[in-house]
Amino acid sequence: MLSLDLPLPRHWLLTGSPYKKVLATAATGAAVLGLGYGGFVATTGNGGGAPEGTAHVWVDTNGGSCTNTGSAVAYNDATACGSFDAAWDAMSNGQTARIVNGTYGQQFITGDKTAPGAKLIGESKAGVRIEDTITEECYAAFGAGTLLCPDANYTWIENVTVDTNEEDGPSPGSLIAGQNVTYKNVDIFGWWPDISVGSTVAECTGCDGTNFTWDGGTWGDPAPPPRNCGAEPGGNGEPVWIYFPGATINGITFNPQTVDLEEPEGPCAPDDNAHLEYLRLESAADNVTYSNNTFVPGAASGSGYIFFSVATVDNFKIIGNYFADNNASTWIQAGSCTDSTVIAYNTFDPTGDDGANLGCDATWVGNVGPNFQGAGNCADHIKNVWSGSGSCGTDTFVGATSLGIDPDDGTITSSSPAFNAAETPGASDYCTDSAYVNSIDRYGTERPQDTICDAGSFEVIP
Repeated sequence: MLSLDLPLPRHWLLTGSPYKKVLATAATGAAVLGLGYGGFVATTGNGGGAPEGTAHVWVDTNGGSCTNTGSAVAYNDATACGSFDAAWDAMSNGQTARIVNGTYGQQFITGDKTAPGAKLIGESKAGVRIEDTITEECYAAFGAGTLLCPDANYTWIENVTVDTNEEDGPSPGSLIAGQNVTYKNVDIFGWWPDISVGSTVAECTGCDGTNFTWDGGTWGDPAPPPRNCGAEPGGNGEPVWIYFPGATINGITFNPQTVDLEEPEGPCAPDDNAHLEYLRLESAADNVTYSNNTFVPGAASGSGYIFFSVATVDNFKIIGNYFADNNASTWIQAGSCTDSTVIAYNTFDPTGDDGANLGCDATWVGNVGPNFQGAGNCADHIKNVWSGSGSCGTDTFVGATSLGIDPDDGTITSSSPAFNAAETPGASDYCTDSAYVNSIDRYGTERPQDTICDAGSFEVIP
C-alpha cells in the first residue's frame, strides 16, 4: 500500500461519505483520497500482486494449512488461514496476522489472550470486506445476528470494512463481546449497521465490552432510507450502544440517519420519537471518551446525537467533535450525569437551534456554537464562544456577529470570533492536557498554532 501526504487544505470537504474520492486509476490499482482523523492519505492496492509486508500468520479467502511460521514472513497462499478466528487461534500474544484483500463472510473471533494480545491487519481497508447475509448469531438466542463479533480479550482489528447492506437488528455491524478490543481504521457501512459494545441481555452472558476503542473510520451509508419503527428482526438498535465502561470512540465520521415515524404501523412511541441516538450510554458505561468525531449534516434522530439513559454516567468526556444540525432534536441529552462530565473544544453548527439538555453541572471549555449551551454553574464555563448575548464564567458572547463556521464540516477561518478565543496554554488548561484535547484538533493539527487555542474543534493554521 502506497501512502503519501498531499498538499491540500485540511478543510477541503469531499462530497459524499465516507469522505473519499477517486483521484486516478493506474495499472497498479485505484488511488483513493481519504479524509479522516489525522489528515489526507492516498492509498493504492497491490494490483493483484503478492500482498506487501510480513506476518506470523496470513489470512485469505480460500485458506490453506493455517501455519504460524514462528517469525514474520511474506505471504504464502498454501500456509494461509481461511478465517479471522483460525488466524487468531494460531497466534500467540504480540504476534500479527495480515489479511489479504478479498470479501469475507461473517467473522466471529473466540479465545481470550492477555496483553498485548494479537493484531489482525487488513491489506487495505477498501480491499478487505466483511460482507454477507447475516445468518448466525454471535451468541445463541441473542435474537439477532452480526457480521463481526470479537468475543476474545485483547483483539486488535485494523484496515477492515464491514458492510451490512440492508440488514437490520440490534447489532448487525458488530457486537463487541470481549474486553480490550480495538478497531483501528475500520469502516462500518450499511443502511443501519448498528454496533453494540457489550450487552446485558440474558443470552449474552459473556458480552463484556469493557475498554473498547474505535479509532478512525466511517459509520453508515451516505444516504440510506429512513429507519422503520419496530423493524424486524429484533427492532433497530442504536448506531453505537455502550453497556460497559472505558470506551473510546475517536475520529469517526457518522453519516446521517432519518426515521419514518409512521411505519410499519403508526407512530414509534406516544411522543412520536424513535429514540435514534448515535451514542447511547447504558448500564455501566462510565469513563467514556467521545472525541474528534464528525456528524455529516442531515440527521434527524429526534432525541439527540448523544443520550444517557442510566441513573448516572461518571467521567464522560466529549472532546473536539463537530455536531452538525440535528433536525428537531438536541445535540446532547442526559437525564442525569455526574459533575465529572467535560464538554471541551467542540463545534456546534450555527445554522441550527439545537442545544444540550443535561441533568448535571458539566464543565464546558473552549466550545463554539449558537445560543447558550449547558446551563449550570458559570464557574465551570471557561472560554466558550456563543452567539447571542449573556454573561457566564469567562465565556464570550458575540451578539449577531457571525461565528464564521462552515456548516458542512465545522471549519473556521482567522476572521471567526472563535479564532484565538479559547485558552492560553498553561499549567491547568484543557487544550494541551493529555487527558482532554491533548494539543491536537479534529484533523490532527497541533494546538495552539498561535499563543492561544482556537475555540471549537478546528485549529486555524495562520
